[in-house]
Parts: sequence; C-alpha cells; structure tokens
Amino acid sequence: MPQFEFRGTSRTGQQITGVRASPSREALDAVLRREQITPTRIVEKGREIAIPKSFCQSPHGSSGYG
Repeated sequence: MPQFEFRGTSRTGQQITGVRASPSREALDAVLRREQITPTRIVEKGREIAIPKSFCQSPHGSSGYG
C-alpha cells in the first residue's frame, strides 16, 4: 500500500503533518476529513523528486535552457 505525506489543519487551527498508508490519495483525504483534519497537501511518498541545482546550471552561471 502506498505511503502518503500529508499536511492539514485541525478544527482548532493546529497544523498537522504526517505520513500514512492508504490505497489512494482520495481515500486518505476522506479518512483525514472524518478525523476532522482539512488536508492542504497530500503527496505520495517517493513521487516528489528534487533536481540538484548543479544539474540545472552550467559552470558559467547559465541555466543552459533557451
């Protein structure tokens, strides 16, 4: 079952973050709402990638694009 990282707000306004297993993003959204957490971000763990700055820049300071 995929793992999802989430961020949300409780009824009292407290910021809540965590990681949970769920069959889908939509299923986790429903579970969090039942727990009175309004999700603001749900992302499947491992799906986000970070591209190192060194990959996007040439040694001369140009991005190499355009």
